[in-house]
Amino acid sequence: MPRARGVAGLGVFAVATAVAGYFLAPMGTLSRVVMTVAGVMLVAPGWQSDVTALFLAAFVVAAQFFVSSRRRRSP
Repeated sequence: MPRARGVAGLGVFAVATAVAGYFLAPMGTLSRVVMTVAGVMLVAPGWQSDVTALFLAAFVVAAQFFVSSRRRRSP
């Protein structure tokens, strides 16, 4: 049960970042759609959907780290 709460919490976080349009940097439309899909999949039952959603969200999070680090370095 604690795993289910944690995964559902990540799902809510993913949907919240998609709605806000910002995580570490402003998000484009594609990133927002991917995070929304990942968030809904994380809330849905089943480990297969959880793994797929985490894989999708990982790409967006990695892109956000990349964009964020580039913004900090540029004047």
